[in-house]
Amino acid sequence: MNDQSFQFFLQFHHGIPRKGPGTAEATTRAFRWVEPLLPPSPAVLDLGCGGGAQTLTLASLTEGTILAIDSYPVFVEELRQQLSLRGYGDRVAARVEDMKALELPPASFDLVWCEGAIFVLGFEAGLRTLRPLLRGLGIVVLTEAAWLRPLEEVPPEIRAFWEEACPAMTDVEGNLALARLAGFTPLDHFTLPAEGWAAYVDPLERQMNEVLARHPGDPYAEEAARSERREFAMFRENLGWFGYEFFLLQRAA
Repeated sequence: MNDQSFQFFLQFHHGIPRKGPGTAEATTRAFRWVEPLLPPSPAVLDLGCGGGAQTLTLASLTEGTILAIDSYPVFVEELRQQLSLRGYGDRVAARVEDMKALELPPASFDLVWCEGAIFVLGFEAGLRTLRPLLRGLGIVVLTEAAWLRPLEEVPPEIRAFWEEACPAMTDVEGNLALARLAGFTPLDHFTLPAEGWAAYVDPLERQMNEVLARHPGDPYAEEAARSERREFAMFRENLGWFGYEFFLLQRAA
């Protein structure tokens, strides 16, 4: 996808509630699991926050402070507006920053949250990047695409899609092993339910069609739409072979 098409891809995501698969219920489940391991008012980093759907859920679950970071200014502004509307602005901040060039002091956070964005850094490399940011035996909660069935059983067209989209994708046990290598102790994991994909894909498809209607016949818009439609079909027809897995990890001593 060239730069012009990528700009349309970004427009497809403007204003929709989620920029990736997820649900408030899944975020809540993961947070409630790790909550007893956190101080009463934890310092939380939400990395690759997008428009902040999970940020807002976290803000409703804890009285701690949250720093939400994303590299795309439009998404950060969307989150800032929601924080202001909901009265979270005194303890939740959103800012533009590149995940690949974080300027954060070490030992600053009790909890690092990253739904659907760790792939930017790579699973193991990302955990190694995040580890120094944690205080003591701090916690990382993230989601990552993973194979849910033995790879040799996966139909070729599904394997081909993910080999292109996420070449390093492995299964759940593979990710747990990578977490241990990166200096973390796995606490728990669970698979995002199908409704988490629908909560992302259905609004995205509606927004995409609205953008296409405003740019009839634009070849760059159509190229971006073709890529998205391929993803929609993959997600709607083949969940179970793969999924997003929540990983709840604690920094090892």
